[in-house]
Amino acid sequence: MNLRVLLSVFILILTFTINSFAQSENLRILTKIGDNAPDGTPIATLSQPSINNKSEVAFLATDRSTPRLIIARNIFGMMETEVIIDRSTPVIGLDNDAKVFRMIFPKINDNGDILFAGSVSNLPIDGGLFLYSQKQVRPVVLANSQTPIGGVFGTDLPLSSSFSINNRGDIVFLTSVVTADITPTVFLINKDKVITKVVANGDEIPNIGKIQFTQATIPSINEKGEVLFLASLEEKPLSSGIYLSSNGVIKKVVTSGDLSPQGTPFEQVSTSGRYLNSKGEVLFIGKVLGKDSLYLFSSENNKITKLISIDDPSPDGGVFRTLSLALTPSHGRLTEKSSFVFRAVTSNTIYGLFFYSSDGKVSKIVGQKDPTPLGGVFADDAAFNAAVLGSIVSDNDEVVFEGLIKGGSSSKALILWSNRVSVPKVISVMYDKKAKLLKINATNINEDTKVEINGKITTLPIKIANTTELSITGKRKQLNLNKKANSNKLVLISNNDVRSEVFTF
Repeated sequence: MNLRVLLSVFILILTFTINSFAQSENLRILTKIGDNAPDGTPIATLSQPSINNKSEVAFLATDRSTPRLIIARNIFGMMETEVIIDRSTPVIGLDNDAKVFRMIFPKINDNGDILFAGSVSNLPIDGGLFLYSQKQVRPVVLANSQTPIGGVFGTDLPLSSSFSINNRGDIVFLTSVVTADITPTVFLINKDKVITKVVANGDEIPNIGKIQFTQATIPSINEKGEVLFLASLEEKPLSSGIYLSSNGVIKKVVTSGDLSPQGTPFEQVSTSGRYLNSKGEVLFIGKVLGKDSLYLFSSENNKITKLISIDDPSPDGGVFRTLSLALTPSHGRLTEKSSFVFRAVTSNTIYGLFFYSSDGKVSKIVGQKDPTPLGGVFADDAAFNAAVLGSIVSDNDEVVFEGLIKGGSSSKALILWSNRVSVPKVISVMYDKKAKLLKINATNINEDTKVEINGKITTLPIKIANTTELSITGKRKQLNLNKKANSNKLVLISNNDVRSEVFTF
């Protein structure tokens, strides 16, 4: 990994090609604890990745104590990075030479805009939400500033994770409004920067009832600016319902007591995540007869379809024992192709991530105790987190998550998964000086495989024996080989510039 800037506490954005994976299956290490900045300072922590549809990944990391926002791009498999924010970065529109001080919960859209909570230096304010766009940081909304409905935004705002952004630049967030009382309220900021209230705790909604927020009332937004949220009703405090706000009108999607596709009522709906896309589809978990299932609601025909249930066969050869959409109620996404990531325990997987594709196929992504690309196994307490209200999966079916590792060459890594490609992995390399023959054993070798030795792609003929073995005949100089042991670096490159990890021999 080529980090061209000094890293501290920062947000990284990684851009990569879909074909840049490097595990025996479909996993690729984006970066890991212990990777070095140019000055040799090792990265100490990694967390909260989110991905957009342009294969960019934003995440938090630290190596010292100074926040930095880093943008990194993977061009032809080679990682590049650039600092875009640090503590010397001014916050446009604020007085007293205000600069970024703290950043948490980054979310990235397809324009490369990053919405984050945080605070600033040199000003007696409590922080708020900030947006990085067009190489500048501006405040979106600040704690203790006036709201459009009276009162001020609460001081919980800069610590909140309950905000998200779409590709138009619309922003939805949940915070308290402080007047004589403190009222949790969902607000929408449209692309023209106009702030409006979506719904507040205690609002009376026509034909629905009096809204009561819960701990799981976390709003999300689609590309049309529609807002989805979970709430109960004052007259039914133990029930739960999913509601959609569209063009200022709130309507019910599904609530406890509604009839399920199985013909019996939902006992509970979606305290572990619920997501919407721009096609009017809503993904949620519902409990029927004591059993959780994943359901998809379509606004086109007001139909609810059951997708996966507990006790259904799982792709690891077992059956599903538990299902959830999020580690908290706010991790995940329903793509525009109707694909998504969910979390599950199966009879063969202690805990892991699974992928539901648009054609209804379920694939296992990763699980605790599975082998990792860095050796060892994913730890017993690996939660495979993504950013809160950030996207764990793109419309390209790329999935990003953090993984704790036991017994590997690093204790934690940010990992990318895709079910569309497998990448070569070098197993062994041997050069026979007498026969002038370089023999390479690897996975996923094909007729398009190229060989890079010490930074130079060989033009010598490559003989492919099978999918795991190839050889090249040539003298050391022709092969660009060094004489010194363990001084040669070899990379296999497949079609569309898929690169293996560097193999040293």
